[in-house]
Amino acid sequence: MKRTISYTTFKYSQLYIAKLADPKAYKPSTGLTSTGSSSNPSFKPSDYLPPADFTSWKIPGFIYPYITSTSQIKKGTYPAPAGAYSTKPQPIPAAGGAPGGNPSLYEAAYEVSAMITNTGAYAGEEVVQLYLETGLKDDPVVVLRNFEKVSLAVGQSTVVRMMLNRKDLARWDVVKQDWVVTEGVKKVRVGSSSRNTLLTGTLT
Repeated sequence: MKRTISYTTFKYSQLYIAKLADPKAYKPSTGLTSTGSSSNPSFKPSDYLPPADFTSWKIPGFIYPYITSTSQIKKGTYPAPAGAYSTKPQPIPAAGGAPGGNPSLYEAAYEVSAMITNTGAYAGEEVVQLYLETGLKDDPVVVLRNFEKVSLAVGQSTVVRMMLNRKDLARWDVVKQDWVVTEGVKKVRVGSSSRNTLLTGTLT
């Protein structure tokens, strides 16, 4: 299968899908957070004043997160949600456990590879794109999940490998408050854009 771009053409072939791990073997985080060290954040009125040279670059009509004078601060305790300053350990959310979320979400589940060949008369670059099709009615037709840019001389071929992790295959469940890998047949499409997918395969 070929695709034309500007001065050269590219052939997509030999789609291969390797299952690396069970997508549904996702391990929700458990346990409690560590004990906090402070029950109330420090407060310095001067932190909320504008920089010394603020008047020289202030743009009329824009809203800035500053107060013009410390006299605007009212004495007393400002309201905060219940437990906001609690130092007691709290349950770790299932989707949490580390910066960016549960590490299990980012473990590779599939490797998708394809052979890309420059079949034109000039050297060129191609952005190979990997799309996922869930088949669910309330999902987009395809969703971009990975991409890789390659530079190829005339007649040169290369194998492009791209990963799909568990989060790529999941959606947020508002009831469980966690990521869930949905049921049904999922397909991968590889090509130069969402409207020009040249290779199609099914995730087992």
